[in-house]
Amino acid sequence: MGNHPVYSGPAAVSLSLGTVHVYARGSDNAIWQKHWNGTVHVYARGGDNAIWQKNWNGTVWSNWETLGGTFTSGPSAGSLSPGTLRVQVRGTDNAIWQKSWSGTEWSAWQNLGGSMK
Repeated sequence: MGNHPVYSGPAAVSLSLGTVHVYARGSDNAIWQKHWNGTVHVYARGGDNAIWQKNWNGTVWSNWETLGGTFTSGPSAGSLSPGTLRVQVRGTDNAIWQKSWSGTEWSAWQNLGGSMK
């Protein structure tokens, strides 16, 4: 997937412990694939509308941990460099909110603006 535009929602599968493969349809209608070995992070909106996360370190899953907030959509997540994470979600004000992991700690939620109705 890299710098290739993606035109479908991704599908992910783990073929072995600590490995994740992600597939999506590209602008050329071909299926593109990317895989990772190591830590996996899972994010979800909980029944309290906060964002929750858990991690797989290659051996064991962590407990669910809240990242807080009150949101109206499920999260999306990505990384711009090794060891960092960014989680984006739509807030009750319809703006996009983001929380970042620096490799050692989480930032506060930041309002990125917009009106995503």
